[in-house]
Amino acid sequence: MRICYFGTYERDYPRNALMIEAMRRSGLIVYECHASIWQGKRDKSGVYRGLAAVTMALRVVLAYVGLLLRYWRMPAHDVLMVGYIGQLDMLLAWGLSRLRAVPLVFNPMLSLYDTFCDDRNLVVPRSMTGRLFWWLDALACHAADHSILDTPENVEYFCQTFKLPPERLSVVPVGTDDRLFRPVEEPVHHAQQPFDVVFVGKLIPLQGSETILHAAALLRDAPVHLTVIGSGQQHDLVHRLAQELALTNVTLIDWIEYERLPWRYAQATLCLGIFGDSAKADRVIPNKVFQALAVGRPVITADTAAIRSAFAVGREIWVSQPGDAADLAQQIRYLIDHPDVREGLAQQGYQAFWQRYRLDCQADAIRRSLAQVLPGLLPQATMRWGTQPEFFGPRHRFREEYLFRAVQQHVSGLRVLDAACGGGSLARRLAASGWDVTALDLSAEFISYLAGQPDAARLQLMRGDITRLPYADGQFNVVIAGEVLEHLSDDRTALREIWRVLAPGGIAVISVPADPQQWDWIDDWAGHVRRYRLPELRQRLQAEHLVPLQLHHFGFPTVRLFHRYIYQPHVRQAWLAESPASALAVQGWRKQLASHVLYWLFQTDHLFNRLPWGMGLIAVAQKPRPLQHSKPEMAEQA
Repeated sequence: MRICYFGTYERDYPRNALMIEAMRRSGLIVYECHASIWQGKRDKSGVYRGLAAVTMALRVVLAYVGLLLRYWRMPAHDVLMVGYIGQLDMLLAWGLSRLRAVPLVFNPMLSLYDTFCDDRNLVVPRSMTGRLFWWLDALACHAADHSILDTPENVEYFCQTFKLPPERLSVVPVGTDDRLFRPVEEPVHHAQQPFDVVFVGKLIPLQGSETILHAAALLRDAPVHLTVIGSGQQHDLVHRLAQELALTNVTLIDWIEYERLPWRYAQATLCLGIFGDSAKADRVIPNKVFQALAVGRPVITADTAAIRSAFAVGREIWVSQPGDAADLAQQIRYLIDHPDVREGLAQQGYQAFWQRYRLDCQADAIRRSLAQVLPGLLPQATMRWGTQPEFFGPRHRFREEYLFRAVQQHVSGLRVLDAACGGGSLARRLAASGWDVTALDLSAEFISYLAGQPDAARLQLMRGDITRLPYADGQFNVVIAGEVLEHLSDDRTALREIWRVLAPGGIAVISVPADPQQWDWIDDWAGHVRRYRLPELRQRLQAEHLVPLQLHHFGFPTVRLFHRYIYQPHVRQAWLAESPASALAVQGWRKQLASHVLYWLFQTDHLFNRLPWGMGLIAVAQKPRPLQHSKPEMAEQA
């Protein structure tokens, strides 16, 4: 599966970097289509006002021009995903996803409306700007086929606030990069040194910076030194408050490099989470919590719904009341006085991180999320041949017509083996036309289905494997292998078996999907192992002593357009529906009429079979007859 990660997202922001790395770790191919407008802007709260807003608008326009140019050069992909911050990007991405006929996934992480109006109080909710933020969030999420958030509580908020159906949202926790954040032994604490308590984060209301500083004031008499690392909206307020409270037990540092954070956490006796009392603070778990746990440090944070749904409070993490400096100070005193509790928190907290929130766990969560828009990402979401319906639409009929005509044109005998016959539409058609047809398939369900058809008496049915055909040498005049070789890890053995059961001069009629560059999620869903290049298929036939009589592409251009804009969306929607069988069936006069019209449109593709851009390959190959050596000297004697 191939993902195009798209937009003006912050490439270095942990949510984006971790999502991309986790997708790659899970085996997905990720292409980045990126234009930078946020790099180096840790505090973005001022870019939506005055001259800064005008400058930002110009940067966005230029960035989108660049994105359009880059996107048209991007390789084929199965999903278009927009990263954080991407509400504006979604408006462009929606149009591009429709042009490419791929599902659109949004990774917002947060709501602009919630952040600026309710959490940071920078914008009045009912003001024009506030309404604009609400509409941006709502349009972005409704434009997406699926959105990925960080906690179940945020999913509930988005559903209620923006009227989204829950099935279009899923959770991938924030987590952290366990390649960088690893356990380190706790430094030895000397009696003369204060205990090192560390807070890292953007100084915004959600973090509860004021609560932290007031708690530090209450801890003046305790052997505790607090280091606050960060900057942001409340930078000046925090520095001013530290001066007013005369906090000699607090060190303020504007920022340190991201790569040094694990080392800084490792020096700490205790790490702080967030302590804001806003509604948003109740729904989120910030990076710092996962980072500290990954390093093996005990963490104390506000007692919130999100924390309680993610961790065992008192065993994996410690809590205090949100916005309550006195309770925070009291809990810090308790943890400083009880090293055994701290040690247990550190050990259990790390185990919780490793078992549920490391990169591999995020990779699994992402695959589950993307499986909501793409069949085939999970083992249980792949097509099980014989237990689920084949899509007998115009493309199936068009390809089958090639195979039927090949049998008519090249075969003189009557004995036909349809190996891996599937639902048996071609086998039944051949039998109705007078051929002696044996229909074989590995699926017991397909064989049972064919046995129940009114014309079953015309067929000889057999359950079997094309790589171990249960027939004598030279038994058939023609063997058909339609859309089967691409499913086999060992296609050479299948070709060898086809050669064995063919009579001398017999014909193999084969169709396979063409061109590895055309690989898409349908191949994964259908269980394909490969797509074939024309020279490669010719070589494989010749290697098994089958002489190609006819070998060409088919299915360009109308079948390819049908595949992208009709077949893929239809199969995806049908699979995700509650009753895929009825959704895939070509029933009702409208569907049947459309199917007939498309089938006749596909006939124009015959004009382009010599071009190398078709969706499939048709091969007709012959098993040579034994050479007949004449003996002229014997004839003369006679």
